[in-house]
Amino acid sequence: MKFSALSRDDELPHRGSLDHFSAFKLIDILLRRSGTFRLTLTDFNLRKQLIFHERSLLTLYSEKPEERFAHYLWKRNVLTKPQNEQVCLLLKTKGGNEFDTVRRLGALPTSQLEKHYQELLRLRYLSCFLFSGGAFQIELLDQVPPIEPAEKFELISAFESFLKVILEYLPEKEVLEVLEGLREHTFSFRRATVPQTRNEKLNDMIRSLCLRFKTPSLLAAVLPEKENKYHNILNALLYLLIELQVLDYELSAHERELMEKVEKTHQKLGTIDNENYFEVLGITSKANAVEVKRVYLELVREYHPDLYNSRVAIGYKRHLEDYFARITEAFHRLSSDEKIYEYKLHLELKQSGKSVEDFVQGVMEAEQHYADGQRHLLRKNYKRAMTSFQRARDCYPEERDFEAHLLYCQYMVKSEEQPETAQESLDRLERLAREASAPPSVHLFLGRLFKVRNNPMLSRLYYQKALKHDPECKEAREELHGAA
Repeated sequence: MKFSALSRDDELPHRGSLDHFSAFKLIDILLRRSGTFRLTLTDFNLRKQLIFHERSLLTLYSEKPEERFAHYLWKRNVLTKPQNEQVCLLLKTKGGNEFDTVRRLGALPTSQLEKHYQELLRLRYLSCFLFSGGAFQIELLDQVPPIEPAEKFELISAFESFLKVILEYLPEKEVLEVLEGLREHTFSFRRATVPQTRNEKLNDMIRSLCLRFKTPSLLAAVLPEKENKYHNILNALLYLLIELQVLDYELSAHERELMEKVEKTHQKLGTIDNENYFEVLGITSKANAVEVKRVYLELVREYHPDLYNSRVAIGYKRHLEDYFARITEAFHRLSSDEKIYEYKLHLELKQSGKSVEDFVQGVMEAEQHYADGQRHLLRKNYKRAMTSFQRARDCYPEERDFEAHLLYCQYMVKSEEQPETAQESLDRLERLAREASAPPSVHLFLGRLFKVRNNPMLSRLYYQKALKHDPECKEAREELHGAA
């Protein structure tokens, strides 16, 4: 999981004030709960990037955070108010710094004090860094354990304090800009409290924020990046709250419908065979170029990434782009009948495991048997023609023209020897004619057969189809001319 925030504008008043620390309690809890993380800080002023690993955070803040250490511990309920006042009194009378004074007070073991001090350094640095000009990104390398109820309360309080900082310190115009980004994608906490300001208009806007957040994986896209640094920081913290299940979310009916479609696409990417372009388009290998184009245009209308600019879909847009890229690649590979033929040859070679030489040899043998069958067919020697076409089909079963010739000859042989079984060959020819990749010869054969069976209407229909697929078909033209 990653979250980030950007800060480029002028710094807040009261730079480094402890009022800001509560805002980054969210970050602190996350870092304390995560076993391994990577924190990247980019300082736009120094023009350098700092990367921290394994909790080894450094402080580059020039002021002395130990001067506010007792106050920080009091805010964390580590020291009581009387103890804090006692530290202040000792500092006034004896001088020194708060860290040493708290240690001399003996309220906590030194190891715990050092832990709190490092925490203060981390929060102070992040606070001043973000509000003075920089960016941060935290990437968790381990799974974050579930948040405890006490921590959940702490997170909510920290977030409310952060929102209060925004509402109190920023000019109204900037506050409205931040809240405007939340108008459609708003939030509420599991306890019904909201920060209050002196501005009733802002109070009304805050109270109107309702429970309509997106799913955790989409939260990074809920609030678009803007120049307003608080808007971007707020985006990062909201994302974190959802990931840690502190905020609830729900989708509108339209958003649920959109998400179901996006999820379906995401799942489809994981199930389709990306090596088979027919499967990518959801068509069979019998499809022709016309059908490929029709299906592709339908998929474009449904899955083009530009159609998913809604914020609810931006988080999954990468999946849509991946899927659409595969669709487009498949279309270009199958955009003509010649390309389809070449691609089917490629698949056949891949599936059979044959070498190109073996495949070419098989095709050449099939063509030789086909030529033999044509010679027998002209002599009306249907039995020998059937044998030749059977051999041609066995050498190259994907060629539908071989199948059409074989079925025609089978019908002619069976009609003489076993008339009761001839109907099966005719039925298979009709099924072949209905296929998108049906060869022109199948229509010619059906025209002949229905003429023999005294069905002139069907005979004329199939001769017309034969002529449509092959305008040079002399037999079909003569038959249609004679019928006219």
